[in-house]
Amino acid sequence: MKRTVLLLMLGFAISGCARQTPLESANKSSQSTARVVAKSPAKNVVKSSPRFANFSPDNERFVVGFWHGDYRSGIEKISGSLEIWDVHKRRKIGKIQFDDPVKTAVFLPRRNALLVSAGKTYLCDLTIGHTAKKVVSKHSAEVMALSLDGKIVALTAQNDVEIRNVSNWKVRNRIKMESPRAAFVRVMGFSPDGRRLLIGLSDVKNGIELYNSATGRKVWTADGDMESDVAWSPDGKRIAVNMWQDLCLFRASDGKTIDLLHNSDLLL
Repeated sequence: MKRTVLLLMLGFAISGCARQTPLESANKSSQSTARVVAKSPAKNVVKSSPRFANFSPDNERFVVGFWHGDYRSGIEKISGSLEIWDVHKRRKIGKIQFDDPVKTAVFLPRRNALLVSAGKTYLCDLTIGHTAKKVVSKHSAEVMALSLDGKIVALTAQNDVEIRNVSNWKVRNRIKMESPRAAFVRVMGFSPDGRRLLIGLSDVKNGIELYNSATGRKVWTADGDMESDVAWSPDGKRIAVNMWQDLCLFRASDGKTIDLLHNSDLLL
């Protein structure tokens, strides 16, 4: 069992850069902004820092999200940008500027586009100079998840989680969440077949929920808190969730805990 869990942990490490999980959680974004402002070095300075990096599903490109602190006017302003890089040629192939901090970005390979959360939710077309961006929602999608086949994407939208078709951007389904639980969505992950969606919530009781992505019906709820990543087994029968200092392995059929490893157990 420990060998299985360790392999899943390796999957966490890979998914952290090759999938869509941002390195900073959405729930800490406002605090991060405050820290950048509080540590402003001096006036007449522009300070930039990378916040996350995600690979495209084909591993041909990767995107890096930056926050920029501009103190030149005497009033702190935090903006953001994305840089798109070609992996094999090792060169930057595009840059997109935003007026607000960039929280996360997900490659949509079927549209050759990026879905970006930066004050609003943008769809950025990568076929025409890597600069065209279109607002698809006035709300910032704090958390996003793309299905393994790239056909559907889940994103937070106020008190709901929307599941949209990537091809035409139409809403496929809405998962209605009890208020204020939607505000605490920390991580999401589709099952390998895209039929189920695991949602992890922070600072609430029974913070792990599994939904049928086609109907929006809740399948089960399990106890959990402070989730930072989720990984499904290839057969869709088990789910590993990284929770603060614990790694919990759930049975996907009913949410029962199969194994729980503490941080001290995971040290090799």
